[in-house]
Amino acid sequence: EKAAAAAVNTAVDSPHSSPLSIIISPEELPRRFDVGIALHACGSATDSVLAICAQARAAFVVSPCCYGTMRLCEGVAGKDDVKRFGSITYPQSDAFRSRGWQAHWFTKLCSRADRTFWSHDSRAEGFNAAGVQAMRAVDSDRLLNMQEQNYATLPKIMQPPTASTKNHILIGHPK
Repeated sequence: EKAAAAAVNTAVDSPHSSPLSIIISPEELPRRFDVGIALHACGSATDSVLAICAQARAAFVVSPCCYGTMRLCEGVAGKDDVKRFGSITYPQSDAFRSRGWQAHWFTKLCSRADRTFWSHDSRAEGFNAAGVQAMRAVDSDRLLNMQEQNYATLPKIMQPPTASTKNHILIGHPK
């Protein structure tokens, strides 16, 4: 609630009549908005947010998580998301698909990307590294897809990186 109040206070200068929306469901989406922001956008929710931003030609700042839930529908976004936003298939980018990536491989990558938890057990180091690499690959597909839709994109890491095991931030704006 404090974060939402702070965001409202900083959004006063927006050129639109409703500068900020706390959105609970897609039905509440304003027709026009400048920036889509999502924190802890689980699984295909990240991709739904990116798709909504692309439709509105809005910039985005998204922090994905729960990559493993993307695997539940064997390469297709969850049924509820499909009803609300249309079909999202994986991989999304032409760049990944043109290199032969198939949905069933991508879902395995998503599952691996969910395994980035921190451990004080030194034996977990390689496991964490593989999870982080898989997370980078999934997010690369997402950002390449947005670039293919004429967006400038930038991957960032939360500071400090230990703020979250899913510490990626995806940023983009229409060119």
